Amino acid sequence: MISSDIGHWDVPEAEQVLCEAYELVEHGLITEDDFRRFTFANPARLHTGMNPDFFKGTAVESAVAGLNETA
Repeated sequence: MISSDIGHWDVPEAEQVLCEAYELVEHGLITEDDFRRFTFANPARLHTGMNPDFFKGTAVESAVAGLNETA
């Protein structure tokens, strides 16, 4: 699961965090499906595991609901 302390001193350009993480795919270390699980599916399931409505009313609500349909 991706974790970033984006506001930390050693992240001078916050918009580069996901780009840098995607290099794992570009270098063939993980697949695009692995990357989606790493950056979206696993964190979403973590939060909805205890509170199914965690993302209700947010921009990702429908995407998270789609995760539960394909689980």
